[in-house]
Amino acid sequence: MQVIKKTQSIYFQLAAVLVAALAVAAFTFGVLNITVSDYVCRKIVNSDYVVNKDIRHIQSLQEYADKYDISMYDIEALDKWGEAQDLNFFDVYAEDMWIYTGMYSPKTTAETLMDYYSKYGDSGNYYPVNFADGTADVYVYGTYASKIDNYILIAEFILSLIVFLGISMTAIRRIITYICTLKNEIEILEGGNLEYQITVAGSNELSELAAGLDKMRKSFAQQIETEKNLINSNRQMITEMSHDLRTPLTNLMLYLEILRLKKYRDEDQMNRYIDKAADKAGQLKQISDSLFEHITRISMEISEPYARHPFRDVLYDVISEMTEYLSDAGFEVKAPAEWEDTYITADIAGINRITGNITSNIIKYADPEFPVVIDARSTGVYTGLKFSNRIKATGKAGSGIGIKSIQHLMNEMGGCMYTEEKDGVFSIYIGFR
Repeated sequence: MQVIKKTQSIYFQLAAVLVAALAVAAFTFGVLNITVSDYVCRKIVNSDYVVNKDIRHIQSLQEYADKYDISMYDIEALDKWGEAQDLNFFDVYAEDMWIYTGMYSPKTTAETLMDYYSKYGDSGNYYPVNFADGTADVYVYGTYASKIDNYILIAEFILSLIVFLGISMTAIRRIITYICTLKNEIEILEGGNLEYQITVAGSNELSELAAGLDKMRKSFAQQIETEKNLINSNRQMITEMSHDLRTPLTNLMLYLEILRLKKYRDEDQMNRYIDKAADKAGQLKQISDSLFEHITRISMEISEPYARHPFRDVLYDVISEMTEYLSDAGFEVKAPAEWEDTYITADIAGINRITGNITSNIIKYADPEFPVVIDARSTGVYTGLKFSNRIKATGKAGSGIGIKSIQHLMNEMGGCMYTEEKDGVFSIYIGFR
């Protein structure tokens, strides 16, 4: 499994996105604070907003002074009025002399004045107010301008937060979308479509998970295909075995019938038939043994190599018996005159099954008026035998199971098999390595 680098980890990627989003949001807040706040403040200063608010406060103070007939030196009454207003402070002057200052801010007087003049400059105005003991000039600085600043600050913070969340959620949404994609693709696999390829994107833990799922999909599909091939192979093997069993079984029954009816010339011929019957019984045992060996080899997926044998030693006796049997059935057989001096990879039981199939097909489909020719020949890679016979004019086509069985057996031994039909002559070649 591939090792994910720290820089490719989802944690690292998300942390990097969050840091980048925070930096962009802070930059956005700074730009807005410098540009928007300054612009709004200047608009306020250059508008009648502050002046109108100041005038309304002066009118309120004038009404308060008239109603309660207060003196400009009545500090308690002035404090009471100032506390009811949204003011930071206000000053009262008479004859160019300072009389009163009302402070309604947590800041000191110097801080309040500095904050005001840094934002709005000397834009305030003095307004005359008639008190019970004379007229005084009043200067007011209200918190209404500061409230606008606070609202602007809150709006800037909200916009910066939206930028931060937008960048962060985009990255998170991409991850969530990929997770949803994997979920949907897993559901497709659960539905049985193992051909569907899992999407592998990126190089983080999720992409590694997706790659692992895709490997598991391929492995599972391969396992199912292997099991399917095993089932087909077993089915084919059973079909071939049942076909192969019929040939020696038929011969065995024929010899036993001859012996039972005593259709033999003398004791020597009787013994020969007994030997042939015993031989066919042995072939049946070999085929049944091969059946179990074949099942074991397929189930355990073991490919055991076959032994090497001299070409002539393996096939000479088999061909001699085949020749004798075909001769008894009324066929003329031309056996090989020369044999290749080489070794072949072969299974004796398999060769008996092959020659048994060929013999059975000759008896069923060959014309006994023409000889059966058997040639031993080598093609360089393969050394084997070629069987040729003329087809009966009224012969019916076979099921092909025997040919498939021969092909299967030759493949198991690492050999080859091919057939040829030309001008009414059918030939089959079995070659061994």
